[in-house]
Amino acid sequence: MNGVDQFGGNSAIAPIVDAYRIGCREYGEEAMRQRMERSAAISNPMVMGEFEPQADAILAEFGVSTQAVLDVVFGDYSPTGRLPMQLPKDMATVERHREDVAFDLDPYVDEFGNRYDYGFGLNGF
Repeated sequence: MNGVDQFGGNSAIAPIVDAYRIGCREYGEEAMRQRMERSAAISNPMVMGEFEPQADAILAEFGVSTQAVLDVVFGDYSPTGRLPMQLPKDMATVERHREDVAFDLDPYVDEFGNRYDYGFGLNGF
């Protein structure tokens, strides 16, 4: 499934959507809803401050299989990884961004002090 991200580009979150559908069939819709209802799935840069405070989990997928997503959602695998991009703190940051200059975004910082900057990652649960 392709969607449009908030920057106007295409975002492909097919493995996450497929994992949800397969999970509903294999584990039941209620089990999937309990794990995913306050989650956000991203595959492109997003302004995290617009939804992160309300999310219990953020699942970032950058080219993994549907089974890998299911393994993480159901706790069969502890997630690992690093952000391959910066995630901006607000739209003003995006508007100031110079496309030809690397790492010029002010990254989002959550309530725990985590900076969603290039290379950031929380591994495991």
